Amino acid sequence: MATNIPVAQYVRMSSERQDCSIEYQSAAIADYALGRGYDVVRTYEDAGISGLTLEKRAGLRQLLADVVAGNAPFRVVLVYDVSRWGRFQNPDQSAHYEFLCAEAGVAVEYCAEPFANDGSPTSMLLKHIKRAMAAEYSRELSQKARMAKLGLRREGYWMGSAPGYGLRRQIVTRDGKVLALRELGEWGRYPGAHIKLVLGPADEVQTVRRMYRLYLQKDGCYGGIARRLNGEGNYAEGGALWTIPRVRQVLTNEKYVGCLVSGRWRHELGGRRTCTPKEDWLYVKDALEPLVSAHVFRSVQRKIQNTRRRVTEAEALEDLRRILAEKGQLSEYIIKAHGKWSMALYQRRLGSLEEMYARLGYKLDSDDVARRREFFRQCLANRPPPKHTEAAVISGLRALWAREGYLCQRLIDEDPGLPHPSVLQRRFGGLRRLYELIGYTPTMRQRCGMRSAEYKHRDQPA
Repeated sequence: MATNIPVAQYVRMSSERQDCSIEYQSAAIADYALGRGYDVVRTYEDAGISGLTLEKRAGLRQLLADVVAGNAPFRVVLVYDVSRWGRFQNPDQSAHYEFLCAEAGVAVEYCAEPFANDGSPTSMLLKHIKRAMAAEYSRELSQKARMAKLGLRREGYWMGSAPGYGLRRQIVTRDGKVLALRELGEWGRYPGAHIKLVLGPADEVQTVRRMYRLYLQKDGCYGGIARRLNGEGNYAEGGALWTIPRVRQVLTNEKYVGCLVSGRWRHELGGRRTCTPKEDWLYVKDALEPLVSAHVFRSVQRKIQNTRRRVTEAEALEDLRRILAEKGQLSEYIIKAHGKWSMALYQRRLGSLEEMYARLGYKLDSDDVARRREFFRQCLANRPPPKHTEAAVISGLRALWAREGYLCQRLIDEDPGLPHPSVLQRRFGGLRRLYELIGYTPTMRQRCGMRSAEYKHRDQPA
């Protein structure tokens, strides 16, 4: 028997509720390695990651990169079983990644399978059957989960994430017993319970109703409502500024009239997102107490339909000329504050700010440019130091950790001694970096949540 053969192990699980946990897989692989004289020198892990795609599986991607690059300090990769390698809907995809390892001289061995991965016709046939079974298991499980969620949606339960401005999530049992009321950013499981949407704080409810009244006025528009609320210090969820998309979401979503609509999109296995026809959408009326009356909601939708049209380049230029005539100068701030439409619309129609100026024939003279530059230099020089230094934030986080025994997004948001999460994101790059600075080890659920947030943030357009 060969001894001290360096090998690597790859472990994966989709969620922490699985029986085949990372620890269980590692223990089984250790027994397998001990009986064959293997020495596990490296571990590649994907915790809380689905096996349907390769894109989100940083562990497997790193394994393949090391193997293909030829600098891997091992010649064998140990995997618990075929399904841990992946539940790809195309079995050839799983075979392709194993082929890459074989081409680089690295063998893949499955520790819990009843066959040896030795390349014999029997092993290849069984392995392909196992891959097809793993894919079919995911398809059946997805179908069952979809039908279960559809049944809950028909009963008026909320299956989404954030409820939206003016609403809150209430955890109830099937017989209607209220267990908890979740505020913004609060999460937690109650086995056997589900979520209903209820009215939020009275000031948010009044703000929603006021937004509908403002829009029905003669000069009511998305941008005007956003500027008015922000000017009054009446901000959106989490202290965010009101924007045109946020105002539009409030004025067009049927949940504010008590109707939950689902099924607009369908997520296929593997992460594919497809749009479903409107006739296939599910409408559940009277699922929650309405914030506005049906008559007011219909009136707003009629006005939106009547005013919804494509803004032409000529109209955008004419509005910029109006702003220039009224204010005597132009800037991005002035256009945002006094334009009829959003800055993004002007840019889509006319191009960048410099291109807008060129088409209007508007030029800043050299003296004006010099004065503006000097003004901004003075602003930067006179800018007060940041209220929350890096040392103060780290000290505050450690104190919060010592006081609560753990850290999470909710605790950080609620601590008055710590800055807003957007400040932390800009200064430190996110929670992962903060946790590393103070030496805090997040739980597996927190790691999965941070990884998902980073993945979504990466996909956002710059």
